[in-house]
Amino acid sequence: MICPRTPEKTSDRRSCHGIRKENIMKAPYRLLYNNDTTNTAGIVSPWHEEGEPFREDHLVASIAEVAKMGVDAYMLSPGMGWVPWWQSNVDPDFYAWWKNRTGLEVGSNSCIGLAVESAGYDRYVYEGGDMVKVLVATCRKHGMAPFVSLRLNDVHLQENYARKNQASLVSCRLYAEHPEWHVDPDHPNKEGYYPLRGMNWAIPEVREYKLALLRELAEKYDLAGLELDFLRDDHLFRQGEVADADRINIITDFVAQVRQALDARPGTRRHICVRIPLQLSAHPCIGLNVARLRDVGVDMFNLSGWYHTTQRTDVAAARKLLPDAAIYLELTHSTAWYPYFLKSGNYGTNGDPRPSDHQFYTTARLALERGADGISLFNFVYYRHGHNFDIPVMEPPFYVLPKLTDRAFLARQSQYYMLAGTCYYNQLPRKLSLGTAETFQMDLAPRHNHNNRPIRLRVHTKRPLTTEDRLAASINGTPLEQTEDTSRFFGNPFDGMISPVNHRCAWIVPGGILVNGLNDLVLQLSSGEAIDIIYIDLAIP
Repeated sequence: MICPRTPEKTSDRRSCHGIRKENIMKAPYRLLYNNDTTNTAGIVSPWHEEGEPFREDHLVASIAEVAKMGVDAYMLSPGMGWVPWWQSNVDPDFYAWWKNRTGLEVGSNSCIGLAVESAGYDRYVYEGGDMVKVLVATCRKHGMAPFVSLRLNDVHLQENYARKNQASLVSCRLYAEHPEWHVDPDHPNKEGYYPLRGMNWAIPEVREYKLALLRELAEKYDLAGLELDFLRDDHLFRQGEVADADRINIITDFVAQVRQALDARPGTRRHICVRIPLQLSAHPCIGLNVARLRDVGVDMFNLSGWYHTTQRTDVAAARKLLPDAAIYLELTHSTAWYPYFLKSGNYGTNGDPRPSDHQFYTTARLALERGADGISLFNFVYYRHGHNFDIPVMEPPFYVLPKLTDRAFLARQSQYYMLAGTCYYNQLPRKLSLGTAETFQMDLAPRHNHNNRPIRLRVHTKRPLTTEDRLAASINGTPLEQTEDTSRFFGNPFDGMISPVNHRCAWIVPGGILVNGLNDLVLQLSSGEAIDIIYIDLAIP
């Protein structure tokens, strides 16, 4: 459903690309939800049994399951962004070309999704299916605004581009025929998820191919808008070949052309959303300048931790640069990059601690306090992971979705803050050596502790703690009193994924020492062997 909040007008001005911005209403959406599509046949769900190939009703069910959950803008990523999973005229002979090159048939066992043994996405398209058409019809039926989120440089499984296997269906003809245009032409020799498998955006033909897909989507479908996903993957250029200023010019011009494609169709303004890093200092090397993107017609800025729910962000700084744009913070199914207690496969992050309800609520409240207009969700369904992984398996907590933009509800909740190994503002893991002090910063927005229940800080370590280990902690210059209570916060069902009980220590935090903003936590090891700090969390009842 569309949020009834009255849209705000932007200032009257023209950008350097001649795009008029007067009387443009601020995007009204408050809760965005991304569907990566590959989950539909890649994981077990109430509407998909393990091993079933993709069917259209799986896609319909994956969209409908968040209807009436507060989601007002629905983002579908139809594939990896190279081979369109809609009926496309950009390369209408692609499947014939692929069959001739590989000698294979487009089968229902195409290994497209991550760890998907029987997917069938390309078979569906090959036989006339159209995922974007289904997206539009299903979203309109349920009162959600349909967006396509196009991945601009997705690297998943692209190492297969020259192989004669079903997985090579992820690679378009341009990708397969021009390995000299890859960011790293040697990438097939790399293992696992390798971020340099994409194509080099310094090449005009690379940009033109993506633009052709976006133009087709804008012209052919009744979409509310397009999201440009700059984080799948965020390596668009070769290191050292193109200066940051030139990258910004290239990307700004590309986005301006997408704006023109959307505006070519008369009627209500259709929105451009960009999925970009939540840390502004990471933008120039990708070619991003948010103020210039706003000037060429970007309406919505989706600030993302790439894969993780991250609490320290540049939402406040972005708000100053984008006073009249819609800003969102992205939440995901993971709070940390976590290779410590469960071995993952090449593309797996099975051991990543899942966010608890209160971690979602606290992160959402913090983002709204810092100036965000709303929240977005990415990879939310991956609480479901089938039953072949040694982790807690549960249905996604869909019930939290309508609460993530309810400021009154969020203000009443206990707060659960965390630091972990993440892609941006990454402070962990960090080694704590004997006799040295290490400072960590946590962004907090503490509220009054009405019940005077203890505020606790926990530190989680890579190796088990022994009786010889002595750790001291202080926050904002005040030493903390250690406690033996290292138990989970607010019934977090994923607490065991953070650390075993003998890998943690805890302290009581006086409430009056916490400030609204960055708080300095200092840890010091006074006895014992050096130790790796891997996760820090703090609970305010």
